[in-house]
Amino acid sequence: MNKSPLIASDANTWVNCTGQVKLALQFPAIESGDGVSEARLEGRAFHEVAQKILESFKTPDMTLVSKAELVGSLSSEGVVITDEIYDGALDYSNDVLKVCNRTGLLRDMHIEERVDLSCLYLRMYGYVDCWVHDVQGNTLYIWDAKFGHRGVEAFENWQLITYVAGILEQIGVNGHVDQNLNVSLRVAQPRSYRSGGPIDEWTCKASDLRAYINIVKSAAEDAYSERAVCKVGKQCVTCPA
Repeated sequence: MNKSPLIASDANTWVNCTGQVKLALQFPAIESGDGVSEARLEGRAFHEVAQKILESFKTPDMTLVSKAELVGSLSSEGVVITDEIYDGALDYSNDVLKVCNRTGLLRDMHIEERVDLSCLYLRMYGYVDCWVHDVQGNTLYIWDAKFGHRGVEAFENWQLITYVAGILEQIGVNGHVDQNLNVSLRVAQPRSYRSGGPIDEWTCKASDLRAYINIVKSAAEDAYSERAVCKVGKQCVTCPA
């Protein structure tokens, strides 16, 4: 096995229900066709468009992509880019660009980047939609963009917490520095609009997340042990088992 079967994007499920992992392996979901739903393909197209927008701002001398250029074109998987997909990607991108313009970090955006999560579980990794480390402002910003309609909160979001653990390891933040490092965890949901807009944010000190990270580590270990237990909760709605 060259990678961990634990998926960072499913952390909100397996942290709350450690029995889900073995159960999903025992009873895999029944897929039709090529196994990828239309909603998932649209979500991937949404991320693809956002990546193009952000990279056009990050790359020096690169021509900024326009709506006219993207709407009506096809994603890498053959999905037609609609106005809704473009506008959703722009809502998410605008929040990233707002932060990066204010902090002067346009050239420092980490976009759709793989992050090693072996600090949580062997061979585990994830792909973070976007993150930037504002050294001057002593703040780490991490975004997760969702194109679905179901609301997802930033507060105690286990997927984002796993990313924090990996990024802190990557940038060399230790148990002393994390006490002064601010963390801004941001969920962008253009199709699950809140009264305050499409961005939900949870801010805290990195040190405040130590207990959460320990919970993730414990859940990862329990998932492949005899201690794994199935629990009923909100996570059942999206459980792959």
